[in-house]
Parts: sequence; C-alpha cells; structure tokens
Amino acid sequence: MSDKSVEKMTFEELSVLLGGDYVGAKVHQEKVGKIFIDSRKASLSTGDVFFAIKGLRNDGHDYISLMHKQGLKLFVVEPSFKNRTFKYPEASFIIVESAKAALQRIAAYRRSMLKCKVVGITGSNGKTIVKEWLSDILSEKHIVTKSPKSFNSQVGVPLSVLELNEQTEIGVFEAGISQAGEMQRLEMIIKPDFGIFTNIGSAHDQGFESRIEKTKEKMKLFSQAKRLVYCLDYSLVHQVALECLGSERLLGWSYTDQDADVYVDDEDGKVVFYPKGESSYEIFHDFLDDASKENLIHSVVLAKYLGMSIDEINLAVKHLPSVDMRLSIKDGINHCCLIDDSYNNDLAGLEVALDFMRQMNQKSKSTLILSDMHQTGLNVQHWRNELLKLIKAKKVDKLIGIGPEITLCKDIFNGEASYFASTDDFLNSEEVLNFDNETILVKGARHFHFERIIKALEKQVHGTRLEVNMESLVHNLNFYKSRLKKDTKLMIMVKAFAYGNGSFEIASLLQYHRVDYLGVAYADEGVALRKHGINIPIMVMNPTEDDFLHLLKYNLEPEIYSFDLLDRYCLYLKKNERQSRIHIKLDTGMHRLGFVEKDLDRLGQILSMQDQVEVQGYFTHLAAADVSDEDEYTVSQLEQFSTWFDHMAEYDIKGDKMKYALNTAGIIRFPEYQFDMVRLGIGLYGIDSTGMCQRDLRLISVLKTRISQIHDLKEGNTIGYSRKGVLAKNSRIATMAIGYADGFCRLFSNGRLQVKAGGKLAPVIGNVCMDMTMIDITGIDDVEVGDEVIIFESADDVNRMAEAAMTIPYEVMTNIGSRVKRVFYAD
Repeated sequence: MSDKSVEKMTFEELSVLLGGDYVGAKVHQEKVGKIFIDSRKASLSTGDVFFAIKGLRNDGHDYISLMHKQGLKLFVVEPSFKNRTFKYPEASFIIVESAKAALQRIAAYRRSMLKCKVVGITGSNGKTIVKEWLSDILSEKHIVTKSPKSFNSQVGVPLSVLELNEQTEIGVFEAGISQAGEMQRLEMIIKPDFGIFTNIGSAHDQGFESRIEKTKEKMKLFSQAKRLVYCLDYSLVHQVALECLGSERLLGWSYTDQDADVYVDDEDGKVVFYPKGESSYEIFHDFLDDASKENLIHSVVLAKYLGMSIDEINLAVKHLPSVDMRLSIKDGINHCCLIDDSYNNDLAGLEVALDFMRQMNQKSKSTLILSDMHQTGLNVQHWRNELLKLIKAKKVDKLIGIGPEITLCKDIFNGEASYFASTDDFLNSEEVLNFDNETILVKGARHFHFERIIKALEKQVHGTRLEVNMESLVHNLNFYKSRLKKDTKLMIMVKAFAYGNGSFEIASLLQYHRVDYLGVAYADEGVALRKHGINIPIMVMNPTEDDFLHLLKYNLEPEIYSFDLLDRYCLYLKKNERQSRIHIKLDTGMHRLGFVEKDLDRLGQILSMQDQVEVQGYFTHLAAADVSDEDEYTVSQLEQFSTWFDHMAEYDIKGDKMKYALNTAGIIRFPEYQFDMVRLGIGLYGIDSTGMCQRDLRLISVLKTRISQIHDLKEGNTIGYSRKGVLAKNSRIATMAIGYADGFCRLFSNGRLQVKAGGKLAPVIGNVCMDMTMIDITGIDDVEVGDEVIIFESADDVNRMAEAAMTIPYEVMTNIGSRVKRVFYAD
C-alpha cells in the first residue's frame, strides 16, 4: 500500500493505514472520497468519509445518526461508539483510538506520498496574510495548494494538507498552536521544506510557561526545514532560531543590521533588498502600515529564494489585495444578500465560501458568480467536474460563470446558468439587473477584478458602517459553551436587532451552530426571523393579545407572566382548536414581570386542567447577577426559584417543563445553578458585565465612519450648533458622517468622547449634529477626506462611550441606528 494514494484506496485499505478495526458492512470496492469532520459541511457523495472527532464542546459521534439518515455510509469512530455500530447495518466503520489522530495520520501519509515543495508558516501575527500573499506571488510561476482561509489548527492543518494533489508544485500551509506539545504533531503532517516565522507576541501566552517556551514550541515546525525566513530584528526569534536550527539554515532579514542575510531599506512606495553577496533589487508596493510591509518582505524574501524573478514578484505584488482577506456580507441591490470573496479562487476556498453561504441561509435562491480557476493543480476537465460535484452538494441554484474555461460547463451543468467570456461582458449585460431576493456569492481569481462586480451589485447606503466579525461571535459562543455542562441547553438572546448587530445574519449563524433556542422581545422580531429561514425554537418575551395569530402561524413560544395573559391565550387556543408551547415567568425578585409565590397553586391548577398549552419551561430573571455585593440576594433568588419549581412539579402539567434562570453574568458567576438551560445575551457580542472574563471575549463589531470634509480654521472660530465649540488656537477640524440619528449620542459633544482618526485619538468638538459630527484632528498627520474614523473597535471603547453618555454598554450597542450599514464577515 506504500505506493497507493488515498483516493485509490478502498475503505478497508484505509483501515489498515489507520491501524483501526474494520466493523460493519463490507464495501470492498468503495474508493475513499472526500474526508470531512463537520456534519454541516457534508457533501454526502459516494465514498465520503466522516471522521467523528471529539472536541471540547462537540462530539462528532452525536451526528452519525443524522449523517447515516442522509445517506453517508463510511465513518471513522472511537471505541466508545463500537457498541452502537449494530444500529447501522448498511454502514462501515473504522474504529481507532483517536479520530483526530487518525485524521492527522492520513494527512501525514498524503504529504509523504507527494514530491512537491512545502512551505510552513507560523508566528503570533500575520500568518494568514503571509500565506495568502506568498501563494499569490508563487502562483505567477507555480501550481500552488494552500490552506483555505485560516485553517491552522490540529484539525485545520490536516484538512489543508489533504488538499494536496499530484499536480501541486508548492504547498503553503500555516500552523497555529495554543499550548505546549501541539507543534510536533503539526510538523509531522506539514514537514515543511522551507519556513517563515512571522513574529512573536502575546497571543496564547497563557498556554506556555514563558515567551521563550512558546517561541521554541513554534520553532519545532522547522526542525527538518532547509531554510527559515524570519526578521532577526525580533531578538527572541533570532536567538531561538540560532539555538534550534543553527545559522546555516537561517535566512534572516533586517531593517537595522546591514550584515543580515538580507538587509532591507523601506523607502516611499518601494522596498530595497540588499541580499548578502548578491545584487540589490527593488519591490514596488502601495502599503502604508508597517505590518503589511513586514508581511510583504517575508513573502518576497522566500519567493526570491525559491527562484521567482524580480519581474515576476513585482507583477504579483502589484495585484496583492490591500484589504483584509475575508468573507464579508453586504446588502445588495433588489433585496439581495451579497457575499464578497472576490480576491481569490480555488476549490478548497470555494468550499469554505459555499459553506459560509449555507450558514447565512437568508434568501430563497443561492447564486454563485465564479471565474475560471487557475493554478488549481488540476486539468480543466477535472476541476470542472470537481466544481460541479461541489455546487451540487452545496445546493447552488444558479451559476454565473465568467471566463473562457468555465463556459465549457454549459453542456454538463443542468441548473440555471449564464456564462460570459469576461468580467466586462458580464457588467455590460442585462444579467446585472436581474437579481432579486438572492444570496449571491462572488468568488474569482484576482486578475478577473471581481471587486468591480461587488461595486455594481452592492446597495449604496450610508458611509457609516458596523462591521460584524462572525468568527469572533463563534469564539464567544464557544467560550460560554465551554463553561456549560454537557447537557445544559443554550438560549441566545437576539432581541433588539441582536443587540444592535443584525438579527437575521446572527440568527442564521447560531442556527448553523445548533444552539437550542433564540429569545426575542416581541413577536414581530420572531416573525421576521422565521421569514428569513430560522426554524429553531424561538421564545417571545413580551407577547400581547394582538400577537396570538402570529405566535401560532410562525410557531413562536410566548412567555406567560400573568393570569390575564394566560387566560386570554388559552381561550384563543381553545376557540381556534390549537395548541401551543409556552414558558412561565416566575418573579423571584426582579419585580418586573412574572408570577409570585402566592400565585403558584392557582397557576398549577389552571395549567393542569389545560389541554391547549404545554409548559416548555419555567424561568426567572436575576436582578443583580453581575454585582458581587448582591450575591446573597442572587442566591436567594435562585434557591427560591428552585423551591417554586419543585412546587409546580407537584401538578400534572403537560410539557418538557425545563428549568432555567442564569443570564450571561450568571453563567460565569453561578455555574452551579445552570439547571436545564441558560440564557446568553450581551456576552455573546463581546461585552463582559462581570469584570471576570473580558480578556477571553472578543467584541464582535467595529463601528466606522468616514471624513466628509476638513477645514483649517483660525483661533476664535466656533464649531457647530449653538457655537459651543470655540477654538483656542488655529486648528484642523474634520466632519464625520455620523450623528445622533445613527446612535452617536449627543452627550459625546464638546470633548466628552474621543474617536480614532489616522490611528490617533481626536476629540469631538462642538455639539453632535443629527447626521454629522466634528472632531479636532490638529496635529494628526496624513488624514484626508474619505479616510476612515474608528468610533469603537474594542470593549474598552464601548465602555468609554457608555461612561461618556452616562449609560451602560447595552445602550451604546442597541442605539446604533438601523440606517447604519451592517457588513458581516468571516476571517
């Protein structure tokens, strides 16, 4: 078997490679197909293999039944599942000690079978950008396979390496670790011939005894590499590289040491390289920030070492994307949802993007605008066949192909399709105007310039925007999940437009990640979610009699907090011969809504006699879970709630009758009271109200605006309404396109708040206007009309805004106006 590729193996032969026990139906001739670990991303083609990996928060074994029902037959599982294999007589199983280790083993085997060169990239920051840019540069000359997006973990790396094929000339993979002992496993998979160590910083310091230990652990990736590119101005990286690899394998560059292997001079618009013993060369670029220049230099030094000519490198650098390379969601024309992935194109990246489109699940039709795929390592016929399998598995409704090669799909794609020879041909066609209520994924190789398509299809709105990072949201979700017992259910509050961030997109992502419940304040919020494809249970916290029809029509579960509401709802249900699930609110001390102790017997008697309602849960609302001085009161609420719940259990009442009380702060501060379910709110969005775990959370959104005009004004001039801003000296004043109608509070006026322009803090001057605000940018260089201004980008920023407005972070977030454009993206 040593000379057989994974794709040519049968499932039984795979069991030998993995050293596992073969159990179940014999499929002697079944060739191994796609390998995957996420049931939500399954293509379910013949030969596909699901690896059931146990994670901190999810266990792949829990989804085998679902996968089997959908037609999958091949599974790699762990011993704990062996006694359950008999339930699936048509399926085949390989039983291994660790499914994750098995995945790593098969990826290492794939790597060993191929003779291509491989580059490994690690460090604290910039790994993904360097990987993308280096791949783009090398693609001018070579067939390159790279990690999709930021696949750099213990499972992301093997999934990336499995994308290598026999036509690959150079593989480029990044590796990230969070604790000691992880890099050696990644090195065995990647086995890089060449490497880049970007830098070392504070990320994941908590997983190591010291920064030195972390640097040494990362350096293990290059234990067998022929050359390592790094910046020797990072003294710790240089010290550890010398110690671990020896000087003969190092290719260090420096801004300061003219005796370095490559001395670098950063000039305006270009970088001059002085390699030791060779002629100097120049690389021209448009980057202004130091981080981008550093990432560029890493990429250029290694590309030059690997044989790229200066002309080839300059040609590639000219087209490198200068923006964050990420999937982003934007409002499109004609009620469309636009997913922008226009900078790059390959099959692995396309699969990631299509999965992201499925997560959003907002519109009735899914459309893919796709260019030819160059440098895939596959011949045209092969990549077209792989493409068609992929878009069929991901249920793409409509394909718009752009390029001479993809137009050859005309004869083999049966769905709705249009084809154009070039981007110009598409933009000049009537097709641009024919989109309506669609989710549109735009993905193309960079020389097709699909950013022009994005510009044509994007709805033109307010220059102020809220950028919402979906990866940060998932990070926060996983943090709180890690604090829960395995059987504790999770309700996510998406009321108030998901705390100002955008409820439809966030609810779609939460549904994709299989949360148990969503909570909204009003019925119309729940109705809107249902209309956008959200089908998981939704609780409505403030129902009224006018909502009864919609509660039933859209399968919403109301909170019942009074006898009057209960009587009216039961009467309505009986009259219409309907049933409904409800949630009973018990008031243990918030004194806002809910039944109190004297109501319990009457409540129990009424509910036990009702056939129209099923009590899905009893819950209470904690008044001060985030205030340590009130812990005694909080515990008394929780204990009282438990007593009341037990009392209600004495009555014969229909329903699941879950018990739940904890809010975001309670999850952290009172974990012993998780009961059956918890309600997560502001913490999901990156704000910690307890003061205990802010460093573990990421603010999911950044609020930005732009400068509309700049004035140089003399001392004594006044700024804004009521002439409240008086200049004490000659000043430079910028007007931002944001005002109190956008949620930028009028209390921020006259220096009470500073925003970030040109990377520096600039105070508000004068009164905040309805649509505009003036800031003092005196002394801040290189700020021009059209430049971005950051209103907030961290939890600290939001807290400062709350303090300036004499309010709380909740209000700052929820006050962001509906006319402010929301852009959703995934790194």
